[in-house]
Amino acid sequence: MDIPIVPKVGKLGLKRALGTTSVLIIVVGIFIVGSEVGIIYQQLDTSDWEEIPATVSISEIREYETCGEDGCFSNDYPYIRYSYFVDGESYSNDDIVLFDLDEGDFGFSISLVDQHPKGSEVTAYYNPENPDQAVLMKGFSGVYPLIVFLGEIIIWVYVAVVTFLIVWKILFHIQPAGNRKKAEQKYADDEDDEKRYNMMLMFSSLAFNRAPRIWVIVGSTIFLIFTMMVFGPYRQFSLSWGSGWGAILYFLCASTCVLLPLLALFTARSFEKTLPEHSHKRYKLVYDPTKVGPSGQVQGGWDSGPEAMELQAMARSAWIKKNFDSLDMDEALAISQALDAQAQKFEGGSRSFSVLIDGTKEKEFEARSTTELLEIISSFGGDSELIYLEDTKEKGRQLEFSFLGDKGGDDHVSVRELLGEELIREEIVNVERNPGEIMDFVEETLRNCGTDEEDWWN
Repeated sequence: MDIPIVPKVGKLGLKRALGTTSVLIIVVGIFIVGSEVGIIYQQLDTSDWEEIPATVSISEIREYETCGEDGCFSNDYPYIRYSYFVDGESYSNDDIVLFDLDEGDFGFSISLVDQHPKGSEVTAYYNPENPDQAVLMKGFSGVYPLIVFLGEIIIWVYVAVVTFLIVWKILFHIQPAGNRKKAEQKYADDEDDEKRYNMMLMFSSLAFNRAPRIWVIVGSTIFLIFTMMVFGPYRQFSLSWGSGWGAILYFLCASTCVLLPLLALFTARSFEKTLPEHSHKRYKLVYDPTKVGPSGQVQGGWDSGPEAMELQAMARSAWIKKNFDSLDMDEALAISQALDAQAQKFEGGSRSFSVLIDGTKEKEFEARSTTELLEIISSFGGDSELIYLEDTKEKGRQLEFSFLGDKGGDDHVSVRELLGEELIREEIVNVERNPGEIMDFVEETLRNCGTDEEDWWN
């Protein structure tokens, strides 16, 4: 029986695990605090309630139960009823704090029952404007157990995650040497993919486009609408503490409409700074009804204009030169070359090609650039694909791709240029480490189709 390979835990996995945990904690924390924000304020507002002696009439541990599709869940909570006199009138209350402890313990220990036994004299705090309202814990003292409760949850979640990672790391080291070697290779490949992804983000296609600025305007408009609903006539909030918590919650929700567009704008502006003499230029996205999708079919779509693409190519070159010492240059140049090719359009907008898939199925498709041509070819999913570059098809210039599969942990492909049945040249390319070599080969083959000095394909 084959022993499963335990993946390597490195900095990448550690950052993702802790990052995901942190995001989940923040989301859940916002949900919990947000759902109780009104009660939290009301509890804090009890800080000026007046002190008064009270007598405990009931002190016991009770059970609350909630049921759902997954069954029922029960938990214990402290229940204390006490009576007190205000201006000669008798009052009775069972609020320890203003939280509904019968719906959740909120970190309040059942030991409060022992601290307030039946018949004992205790100190209560009542609302001088409404003596019916009273608590045993006023102000921040009634919120502190909730804070401790949430803190304990966060600590235990991180302890559980770290323990899991430690066990994972131990299992990685004690697995068979062959499995460990495969895991290390996979980790190295994933690291390369991560670097490639980060570099793609740096080479943002948003640069020199108006889109990020429009998104900020739209997001700001939505933000203003939200804030008007909070502070305006539709929702009469004031900035007092009583309604301020609700207003703050709405304000935070509305802010998300601006934060993401601002992030896109910041990315674009950072990229544009590589060409300060052109940073003032702005180009709008252009709708191209002839744009070809991954399937090779015309479906239309939005794209940068040629002027913006030219500036993006210049900016990438400038960025690479500036960061030369800290880059994997082979990787950087390959990505830059691939992205630059997107700006190089076929003459006439697009060109039609015929492809023979696995020697049996012929298909027609259109492409606007060498990059798009390769993307469409890869989407066909065949083991071999023969592209006819000339109308004479099998008698003319041809480009053949043969997918060789995994070799040494990387995918390889054979690329051949044919003139009729004659083999002109052939290369075996590591598509994961040297994708730019495929682009060079394809462009050289397309040049060889020309009958004059000009590149008909560019």
